[in-house]
Amino acid sequence: MSPSTDINVTARTVSLFLFLVSFYVYGEEPITTEHRYSYQVRLLGLPLGVNATVLRNERGNLVRIKSEVRHFLAINNHDSYFELDDCEYRFLRYWNAGKSLGYEFDDKIVIDHRSSKIRYQGFTKRRGSRERVPVDKEYDLDGAIYVDKLSQFAAMGCLIKGGKSQFELSYVDDSIGRYQFNVVENSRTRLGVNEYSIAHVVATPYEFAEGSVHTPVNYWLIEELGFIPLKIQTKLKGLGLTVELIVQAESD
Repeated sequence: MSPSTDINVTARTVSLFLFLVSFYVYGEEPITTEHRYSYQVRLLGLPLGVNATVLRNERGNLVRIKSEVRHFLAINNHDSYFELDDCEYRFLRYWNAGKSLGYEFDDKIVIDHRSSKIRYQGFTKRRGSRERVPVDKEYDLDGAIYVDKLSQFAAMGCLIKGGKSQFELSYVDDSIGRYQFNVVENSRTRLGVNEYSIAHVVATPYEFAEGSVHTPVNYWLIEELGFIPLKIQTKLKGLGLTVELIVQAESD
């Protein structure tokens, strides 16, 4: 093996070890509460027949959130783990895989807080290509607040509850995207028989790798439900995309 191959094999082994150890350590904790949500996806205001199911459960301070999309146009599974103790937020890892119209991806992030490193491993297969392109990267864990598309709501909620009307979050995969967030409006809305407080937050990317997909995003977050989104609006290749809550349930 060449030195670079040895390094890659070592990084993969360490990442896998951390991933498996974290499952073992947290797997013994009982599930305290489980929440299930369903979201509808619309493009240009029209329903696509694509629904996303989101499941959140807690084992002690460990929070696991997973989302699943199953449709003939797209499949996506995303599994996110982080710690949350009285709004002490710490991102741990995620796994994300899916395919759509010839495009395929499978990747994971493991954050090693002890060594202050972020490790990314995965592959992509682009439309029209038979080759899977593997990527193996390591980043330094700096003082930024790192999130993914599922853990971000807990991080936002803690910052908003702490009185922050402006803050920054960083998203990590095969590159890092940094966003500025602004709370632009607080309002009340009714869902069924209940009335909830809604925080309208606008996220704007200010630093990201050339060629990566980062666009402004609008979030409407439900305070009483742990700041899960009531609605998300952004653009996909210039077309308006909306994800909106349609069902929420809880079981102990």
